Amino acid sequence: MAVCQRRGRSGRGPAAVRAANTLYDVPVSNNGARCRIVIYGKGLEDQIAIQTPSDAFGGLKEPGYLAVNPQGKMPALDFGGLCLAESETINEFLVDKFADVGPSFVAATPELRAKSRLASRVHDMYLTTIQGCMYKGAPVYEGDGGA
Repeated sequence: MAVCQRRGRSGRGPAAVRAANTLYDVPVSNNGARCRIVIYGKGLEDQIAIQTPSDAFGGLKEPGYLAVNPQGKMPALDFGGLCLAESETINEFLVDKFADVGPSFVAATPELRAKSRLASRVHDMYLTTIQGCMYKGAPVYEGDGGA
């Protein structure tokens, strides 16, 4: 875990417009959606802001965002200077930190917790690895001229 260096949009100067606790994410991110589900389900919208890295810093590879997540990936959470990356890690932190708020998001039995972890692992290993193809332009099919 790293302590975030709080910087503004350009990566220089104080972050006057950044909230103390912020999830950096975009609406189409499957991984970020996992974190948003916990934030919304526990009713933490008033305690954790959600911003895109572009709006907050100018992009994923800008120095300010790299201070939050040196990998330059999403999602990332800056929680009062504690920087966390990876949706599962972020969610485990939020579930622990806000255990007394809203639903627990922890399955009741070891068997159900194992199934929950399996679903998360399948998502991470097999779905996210191929989802990038959904966001790339497909080559135009020219056809065979009607033959």
